[in-house]
Amino acid sequence: MDNPVLNIEAIRKIRDRTKKVESAGVRIHGTAQAPQLTLFSTPPVPEGDILSYIVTGTALGEDVSNAMLSLGTYLTPQLYVGYGLSLVNQNRIFNIRYELSRKWGVEASIGTEDKGADFSYILEW
Repeated sequence: MDNPVLNIEAIRKIRDRTKKVESAGVRIHGTAQAPQLTLFSTPPVPEGDILSYIVTGTALGEDVSNAMLSLGTYLTPQLYVGYGLSLVNQNRIFNIRYELSRKWGVEASIGTEDKGADFSYILEW
């Protein structure tokens, strides 16, 4: 494999329904020696906004006071644990999410500023 073919896609879903963008992402395709990078969003917006949505979850010029760097992993197919670090203050958050079924889930989080728990139901159309 001197020059493998690439087909990579990363998508960030924007959870705030007041935003004009539902998701933003990047596609990398082509070969390892000549990769092609494409930014995309639903609905389409300028590339600068797409990058901002991917990194901060908001468009350029919007409030980023809640911007966090988050890392996490699935310990099992249903159990996710994550850790977030604020990009603008000292807030840290630990969260755990368990998928009860394809549609139902429960999530708990605790941070330096707040804590909470949520039940979620997923609607797809």
